Amino acid sequence: MDRIATASNLLIDAQPEGWRLLLNGSSDRTLLEARRGAPIRYAEIFGTRRKLPLEGHLPVESIDRVVLGWSVKDQAWHLGFVLLPPIADERGSRWCELAHWIDPTRKEFQATATAAGEALGAQIGRPFALIPPVAEAVPMPPLPFHFDLWTFQQSAEGQYEFVRAAKWARSNLLRAAWYLLWMVAFLVLAVTSVTSGIAYPRPELLVPAGFVCAVVLFGMAVGLVVRTLLRPNRIVVDKQGVRWLRGRSVTKTIPVDTVQSVYVSHVVSGAKRRKRPDGEVSADPRAVHYGELNLDLRNERFQVVLTHGTSEERVSGEGEDNALVPLNHGNRRTQLQAAGLLIADLFNLPAHYDQRRR
Repeated sequence: MDRIATASNLLIDAQPEGWRLLLNGSSDRTLLEARRGAPIRYAEIFGTRRKLPLEGHLPVESIDRVVLGWSVKDQAWHLGFVLLPPIADERGSRWCELAHWIDPTRKEFQATATAAGEALGAQIGRPFALIPPVAEAVPMPPLPFHFDLWTFQQSAEGQYEFVRAAKWARSNLLRAAWYLLWMVAFLVLAVTSVTSGIAYPRPELLVPAGFVCAVVLFGMAVGLVVRTLLRPNRIVVDKQGVRWLRGRSVTKTIPVDTVQSVYVSHVVSGAKRRKRPDGEVSADPRAVHYGELNLDLRNERFQVVLTHGTSEERVSGEGEDNALVPLNHGNRRTQLQAAGLLIADLFNLPAHYDQRRR
């Protein structure tokens, strides 16, 4: 294995015959050395700073394991020993750091640091443990959230609601009026053709077709008005469950005890990967083309709460396509995911994220 550079101007030299931590410089001074079947030896300055025994050597039996972990505080990978009593008690800590790598991306030095840790563990006959980075909670975006014609907001303590925009009803009624206007036009043309005393238009089928179009347009207008008047304009979510309302009238109810989880689904674009100057491959964020918020019911059915079309938001480029994963505040990226988590937290139920590739 080649020498591995670390922060603080240190080098790791991992060879089959031994593992050394060196001070990078003209002489490459050895700070710590581990060899199979022998105690770990270290320089006086190294041992003093880490409160190790003054004898300059550490029995392998006093080491529980070699650990590599990523720290949120300094955005770095840390490699070291977990010590056992009595040395751990004398130092006041079980952790003894050997080296670290500054890595805000969490990925640039992970493989390198892991190789160094595994080599050290194999050299001293102690297990190696990798503690992966814990996903940081993404700050919750402020309410309200907007989804096409719906707005998600908090209406009271422990209560949220989806409110449909008034322009939806206005748009439907204007469209119904437009259908009625065309219905009148077809009726006038058809009736005039019959009662004017002049010859029928050619082909004669145009006259009955005009009456048929008028009837169809009237039916479409009536259906649109009825749908506008009957469809819910609010969806209220509280600790008792979910209620669909039209004005003050409840049209549907899902009690919370019939729900087992909350599902958020996104249809996303394909992953586009690119190679960075350091050689690492990263994935660009994916576009969201469609989204759904569903309730997973205990009767093995799903109840759709909300759907929305293309969003300007992006989800992580990492992860598998067509995969179902737990949804939490670490992997949440979109407002629909945030709404799903708020509802799941209110119900005290798990949330899941279903990602599908377009």
